[in-house]
Amino acid sequence: MKLFSKDASRKPPYTDPSARDNYLYRRIIPILLLLLGMNFFATLLKAATVRTFFPGARFSSQFFTLVKTFLFGTMETVAAFAWIAAIMLFFRLIIPDKLQAWRPFQALCKLGLFLLLFVIFLSRVSEFMFWREFGCSFNFIAVDYLIYTSEMLLNIWHTFPVVPLLLLVLALTGIFYIFIRSLDRVYEERYPGFFKRLTAFGISVLFTFTLFNLVDARMAEKVSSNRYNQEAAKNDLYSFGAAFLANNLSYKDFYLVNSEADIADFLRNHYGKKDKLLAGSGQSIRRHVGSMKNTPPGGRRPGA
Repeated sequence: MKLFSKDASRKPPYTDPSARDNYLYRRIIPILLLLLGMNFFATLLKAATVRTFFPGARFSSQFFTLVKTFLFGTMETVAAFAWIAAIMLFFRLIIPDKLQAWRPFQALCKLGLFLLLFVIFLSRVSEFMFWREFGCSFNFIAVDYLIYTSEMLLNIWHTFPVVPLLLLVLALTGIFYIFIRSLDRVYEERYPGFFKRLTAFGISVLFTFTLFNLVDARMAEKVSSNRYNQEAAKNDLYSFGAAFLANNLSYKDFYLVNSEADIADFLRNHYGKKDKLLAGSGQSIRRHVGSMKNTPPGGRRPGA
């Protein structure tokens, strides 16, 4: 019995006792393979564009470093996918059996699948633009962009070819959406009972929180001492979520700073001209401040 047979509306495939529950093959696994493939391609693209976007910088191509780079990216991708799978299985859990046969609801599910794929592709394209600008994966700067939406959209509109990029994202989304929907013709499905759906959701939650505790964004530092390898290894969705939860940004990585010795010399020269510096360590700025009792209205002490 085929999904789009003439009597499909009267007797959908998931009511057929001989059908199997193939939600895993029709929805979950294709999205996992999509995320893994995109992460692999994105890592290669980042590695190939390091010197183009950041002259003088280099991406370590040592064998074991590359292996660790791709392995860490795979770990973060699977961790990000686990959240997506858990959400999909949760909605599958709470949806009543009878609602599955309601055509407006089926249309809503199709729209939800299309939007999910659109966000996945848009996130990857956006991350590459972010990489081109900052040389890193999503961090709290990307989170800030969502807070200051007007400034972000205006900046993106004037910096990047927005319309062609959106058309590319829509095209990729449409192609993969058609592919996933075509699997409905291959796998006939029987809508599983509540207990089976609850079991699948419980396993996905356990898997998700296990990975949440095992995978840490800071583990990228163990990939290599090369900053570009660290950032190229990260998954866009996981990096954005981690940045949102961490709510911080490394000041030294994104702002020009002087050494502590140079800063201490500047402070000693600055305060030494006003007050007498006390004896101490070479970088100490402890000083004696003169009394302000006899200071005239002009603000200068006698003899200054």
